[in-house]
Amino acid sequence: RESLHYTLRASDAWGESGHAGIAAKILAVDRPRGLVTMLLRGEPGATYPSHRHTTPEECYVIRGRIRIGDLELQAGDFHHADSDSDHDTILVLESAEVLLVGAIADYLPA
Repeated sequence: RESLHYTLRASDAWGESGHAGIAAKILAVDRPRGLVTMLLRGEPGATYPSHRHTTPEECYVIRGRIRIGDLELQAGDFHHADSDSDHDTILVLESAEVLLVGAIADYLPA
């Protein structure tokens, strides 16, 4: 039987996100609900392309500053996007780290 618990350490490796200047750390994958919980870390000037959400998405800025369209978010800010909504390009203004919960299909298509 698989373990019902696991731990990731702060020192565990970050992986590629598929976008220059943005690293990702997968924290949890909930296949029955189709959700992934992950950390994204961006360097200043890095961009994450515009995209459509297939499920609601939640984003909490841990540190730094990002811009989503005309909306600027900084450490401590929370952003929610409903299912079937579009996100403008995300620009990293200041080295940033965000906690993201969104659709597996949107972030881990493979």
